[in-house]
Amino acid sequence: MTWGQYSDDLIEGGQDPSTMPFLATQPELGEDEQVAVDAFQVLSSSRVVGMGMGQIPFSEISHCASILDVVDFWAFVQQVQAIDQEFCAVSAERAK
Repeated sequence: MTWGQYSDDLIEGGQDPSTMPFLATQPELGEDEQVAVDAFQVLSSSRVVGMGMGQIPFSEISHCASILDVVDFWAFVQQVQAIDQEFCAVSAERAK
């Protein structure tokens, strides 16, 4: 979650992937999981920010699911919310 946005740039820039331990733990994503990760990235700008970082509202996830015409609505919601919860936990830890 913390290096994913840079991994492609590092590899394309000529870095040896074997020297990057974060790539060794990178999960293999199926098509449904990749859709959820992509949706999370788009929906991150929809989160409520006040005294701290809030989670992505259900209504935004639901709307995204309808636009993407996902097959299993509740699995999609659960995947996006799980990614979001982890992101919020990591962000809260860093803010300490």
